[in-house]
Amino acid sequence: MKRFTTLLLTGVLLSVAGASVAGAQAPQNIAIVYKLLDDQQLAIQDLTNAVRPGQIGALLNHGDLLTTSAETRAAVRFTDDGSILRMNPNTDLQIRAEGDRTAMRKTLQIDFGELWARVTKQEGGEYRIETPTAVAAVKGTEFYVRVNDQGTTIITTEGVIEFFNDVGTVDIPAGVTGTTTAAGGAPNMAATQPNEIATFGGIAEGEGTTGTGEDIVEIAIPYVDAAGNQKTLIIRVPRSKVARYLPPALD
Repeated sequence: MKRFTTLLLTGVLLSVAGASVAGAQAPQNIAIVYKLLDDQQLAIQDLTNAVRPGQIGALLNHGDLLTTSAETRAAVRFTDDGSILRMNPNTDLQIRAEGDRTAMRKTLQIDFGELWARVTKQEGGEYRIETPTAVAAVKGTEFYVRVNDQGTTIITTEGVIEFFNDVGTVDIPAGVTGTTTAAGGAPNMAATQPNEIATFGGIAEGEGTTGTGEDIVEIAIPYVDAAGNQKTLIIRVPRSKVARYLPPALD
């Protein structure tokens, strides 16, 4: 069994944006990139259109647009509730958030590509997926999403997803696939076929492993939430990547 080592990085603080005199600021540090696989080419574009390369440990803010290359898979963890999403190659995903960290309303806008998500239920919080042909209100906890030229596909594996557009609404329970077409029309649903999830290329597999046999190290990052509570975010990285997170004195 693979052994995990936990490193506590003292002095690392993920600050949370609060309300200013002029009004509430857009939420900051709402998520963190905790895994990059294959080519590890992830672009992050903020609301000012500035683009930076995504790296393990990169903090994400409201409005950030993430784009994976044709040979890159990425994983993101939300810092308020630990919800996880994974992106397959060639995926464009914008993360938006509103409200405070005790009841954050998150919207994932995916215009093209594939993702898998595991949502942690949070009282007062909301989680929505927006695509060009439909909206998914997440009531359940695990699901797959594919958006391409044909339309949108949602596969629920745990819980229930409310899937709707201007002309119809369906509830998609576990074991059911919902679809909408680019041509329009109400959402459809049918039992998920055995090979459907396989077409996502194992996107939900391998939590906590690099797939290369390299040891994984857990890094504990303490932060303070909007209510002043001390919390800790755990990320896992290959041992060869640990040095980038250590202060110079510990490297």
